Amino acid sequence: MTEWVEVTIARKAAPPVPEEKEESEDPPKHLTKQQLKNRKRSERRKERSNKAPTEPRHRRRRRQEDSKDRDKSSESESESQEEVETLGELERRSRRLSKMLKQIEAAESKVEKGLHDAQVITKIKRREAVERELATVRRDLAAIEDRRQAKLAARHAASAARARDRDSDALLILSVKFDERFACPICTEVVEAAVSVPRACAHVFCRACLEDHVAKAARPDDCACPMCRSKLCDPQGRVDARPHAASRARLKYLTGYCHCGDSLPLNKLRDHLRHCGPKAHLFAPRRKFGHEFKQPSFSSSSSSSRRGGDARLDTTDERLQLQAALLASVHDR
Repeated sequence: MTEWVEVTIARKAAPPVPEEKEESEDPPKHLTKQQLKNRKRSERRKERSNKAPTEPRHRRRRRQEDSKDRDKSSESESESQEEVETLGELERRSRRLSKMLKQIEAAESKVEKGLHDAQVITKIKRREAVERELATVRRDLAAIEDRRQAKLAARHAASAARARDRDSDALLILSVKFDERFACPICTEVVEAAVSVPRACAHVFCRACLEDHVAKAARPDDCACPMCRSKLCDPQGRVDARPHAASRARLKYLTGYCHCGDSLPLNKLRDHLRHCGPKAHLFAPRRKFGHEFKQPSFSSSSSSSRRGGDARLDTTDERLQLQAALLASVHDR
């Protein structure tokens, strides 16, 4: 018999890894001053290379000036492109001349202290020309600003006039007096060709208003009364609108007052408003109606599809009957 003997192999221990010496923050003492300066410069260069690239100062300043010019030009929509460019050019010239004038003043202070040379004297001699040019530029800027203010004032005056016209139109419409029980909930005027949907609710509308309201619905659930949100459509998707005889009869006997002061029966008030005074265009013209109420689009499409389906079924039945007759004639032979 063989005997199994466990053999253990002892591995040699790995040599100790020498510990890395931590770099001291202090620079080595054997470097000269120039070498230390070069070393710091290289470190700063590495830091700058690791950072995101920055935009040069002159480009950033130019971009800021252009953005300011764009903001100023966008404030006034009526300004032409040429006027905007002229304004930006004048502002840049004004800033440049102001800077030159400050440099000349600094040169004059040097002359007073006795620190001057030929270049400083040349700058001082240009003072009068710079001042004249700066005055001209500022005068042009003031003229452009005056034109802008005049345009803004004209625009504000026009908007104020439009607002006054709207207010006068609203007051004119509100000056028409009648019993509000016979006002259409949609157009808020006297009901014309009064209709209602008895299966849904008891609210009364103008026929034209109700047709327009129903035409906006994309599906039967959207076709609802604007007052009580009752569904106006029947299961077939049709709106069973019927003339409201009681309202039509009472409109003949009740009176209303036009904005001109005339009193008229309510059934003739809207026709009078369409031809009364220079503001007659504010009142919608009378619409011509057909014999039937205009149904919503989904109702007509569904009915047409049903009619098309019935026609196809009838055609299929006729084809089957014809085939049966042909087979019967063949068997008879």
